[in-house]
Amino acid sequence: MERVERVRQYRLKSTRAATRVLADMPTRFGEIRHYNYDYVLVPSVSSENRKYVPLGVMKGEVIASNLCLIIPHATFYHFGVLSSAMHMAWIIVATMFAAIPLGLSCWALLDAAHRPSWAWAMTRHRQAAWMAAILFGVFTLVGGLAISLWYLLKVRPVVAGVEAGDFRL
Repeated sequence: MERVERVRQYRLKSTRAATRVLADMPTRFGEIRHYNYDYVLVPSVSSENRKYVPLGVMKGEVIASNLCLIIPHATFYHFGVLSSAMHMAWIIVATMFAAIPLGLSCWALLDAAHRPSWAWAMTRHRQAAWMAAILFGVFTLVGGLAISLWYLLKVRPVVAGVEAGDFRL
């Protein structure tokens, strides 16, 4: 009961009028944001070693914690599709389509950043412009892939060559 009394005192000290009114009900939530409908529970963190994404169908009276995501009004049909081998294959393929361009963009950005400014100055390319283009490309997967590949295949060899002492442009 000590904890309940501390909640009541905390609410009474609030500057918000609605919170002070709630001091009369210290055992209740201040705001009800949970609705009584069934949902599919999805953990926000899982292991890549699992054969399937661990899901659960939950009754509406069960409140999900902040460690979970929910799919409201989901049925057993949705549960079946999301826990199927086909969905797992789609997750893997979709992740790879996103991871490859992102990885190439990170590599290109780090490479461009670590090249010395004098090597960039001796080429017709601008370091800040290429870094900005690569960074912008991260937000568009296809654009990021194209920009990063162009940098890695066309621009990087020129800047790296100058850095290594090859001044033939």
